[in-house]
Amino acid sequence: MSRDYNYKKMINSTAWRKIRRRKLEQSPLCEICKQNGVITAATEVHHVMPCETAKTVTDMRRLMFDMDNLQSLCHNCHSLIHTEMKSHSRVKVKENANRSLSRFKERFIL
Repeated sequence: MSRDYNYKKMINSTAWRKIRRRKLEQSPLCEICKQNGVITAATEVHHVMPCETAKTVTDMRRLMFDMDNLQSLCHNCHSLIHTEMKSHSRVKVKENANRSLSRFKERFIL
């Protein structure tokens, strides 16, 4: 999970829990497994375009709550996607921290 304050606030919100539940109700099977002819229950909701890539908090919010940006996945497929994206690598974590700092500066300093 991201260390970004805004991301944490949104991912722990009631609005996120509602949209996550709605996505899993609409697509109860893992979308990747289903494409491969395997039936697996979806237990997680993935943001296709990562919220942390947003340049502003407004854009992050848009990505977070956009149903078209969500994908129902099983735990294994979700983990595999993040491994392939290297989303938890030092480089990505540093990039996300720099974006977070930029958003902070834009909001409070500039």
